[in-house]
Amino acid sequence: MIRKIAIIAPEFTEKKILNVPWRQMFEIAKFLSTKNIEAVIFTEKECPTKIENISIIKLNEKIIRELSDESKMKIESIKPDLIYWMGNTFSGIYMSKNKFKIPLIMHISSVHLINKELRNFSLKEIFTNHKMWLFTSFYPMYRIVSKLNHQNITAIISSSKTISERLEKVGVNNSKINTS
Repeated sequence: MIRKIAIIAPEFTEKKILNVPWRQMFEIAKFLSTKNIEAVIFTEKECPTKIENISIIKLNEKIIRELSDESKMKIESIKPDLIYWMGNTFSGIYMSKNKFKIPLIMHISSVHLINKELRNFSLKEIFTNHKMWLFTSFYPMYRIVSKLNHQNITAIISSSKTISERLEKVGVNNSKINTS
């Protein structure tokens, strides 16, 4: 039975609660508390230690990707039954370094762009905001997304059917993917 969940929410702040996907993480934490499941949110940003009775713990990371041993110990110290990690289609790259003996569910809320869709952006937009999508939209680089198959990731929850279909198309095991 699950009693406690660690939610890893990169860039989570009190102000970002108004925006998706941080709003989703916060609402999940609030919902779980109504079911007597404690949810603790971990972020690398400065934040109050509690927001609406949800505990927030700051990790000493510049960005949350490959966690330091200190951050892993902070997460494990609350003794979660499950880790719910807010990631993206490239999260599989660093998950091999984040080994936990706790089941880890990856939440993906952004769609992996394909090269046809990149035509909708100007070159300036691509090179300013979407460089990684540019490189990974072409073979063989798009295979990076299939690293979400890593054994450290127990399951993947995607925010839409489109995201799920794209993940499958580039090689993510469909038995791991659940669409919310």
